[in-house]
Amino acid sequence: PVGMGCSVQEARTFINNFWATYPMHKEWVKRMQHDIVTKGYLRTDSGRVMRFPAVLDHKELRQAINFPVSAPASDQNLYSMIELAPLLRQYNSYIILNIHDALVVEPDRRYRKEVAALMREVMERVRFPDFPVVRIELKVGDNLGEVKKYA
Repeated sequence: PVGMGCSVQEARTFINNFWATYPMHKEWVKRMQHDIVTKGYLRTDSGRVMRFPAVLDHKELRQAINFPVSAPASDQNLYSMIELAPLLRQYNSYIILNIHDALVVEPDRRYRKEVAALMREVMERVRFPDFPVVRIELKVGDNLGEVKKYA
C-alpha cells in the first residue's frame, strides 16, 4: 500500500478519476506549473509575489500551486487586521493573534455586540479586484477552548 492505504493501481485510478471530474482545475494547475517553471514566480490578485528560483521536485511544485489559493485569503485577513486594530481601541478591545485565516480578538465584554458588528463589516469588505466577498464565522468564548458560534 501507498500513502492512501491502497495499491498503486487503485491510487492511479483515483487520481485519473479526479482529473477527469475536474478538467478546469487540471488546466489551471497546468498553467500554474508552466508559470512557475518558465517565469520563476507567481503573483496573486492582491499583488503578492512568490519566487521559485528552482523547483526541485514534484512535491515542491504542488506546494507552490497552493500559493495563489491560500495567499489571497491570508492577505484579506492581514488587511482586515491592519484596519481593525485602531478601530477596536474605541471598544477597549485588541487583536491578539493573526493565524493565517483567523483573527483572535480580546473584546471588552461590554462591547461584544459592537466588536462583532465591526469585525463583520471590515472583514467582509471586498479588497481586491474580482475577489469574492468572504463571509466570516464569528466565535465567542472566555478562552480559545470554549468558543461558540456567534450569530
